[in-house]
Amino acid sequence: MAEIKAAKLISYIKIDFSTEAELELYVTMFEKEGESFWTQLKAIGLLRWRINRVWTKRGGFELSQIFEYKDETAYLKG
Repeated sequence: MAEIKAAKLISYIKIDFSTEAELELYVTMFEKEGESFWTQLKAIGLLRWRINRVWTKRGGFELSQIFEYKDETAYLKG
């Protein structure tokens, strides 16, 4: 069974886009570059990273990203 490491520091980012096309372009970029991005941050102490679409009542175009780091040093390096 895999060991689950507890994050000591969590960073949450919400990104607003003017159009759905801009949001989709951002998502496409991370689909292409995400593995490299993850590998670089994991090497310095990132434990988990998630991108989520935020559905709003007013129909905005938003994403959130959650970064979970092993400690403050990892966060500062990231």
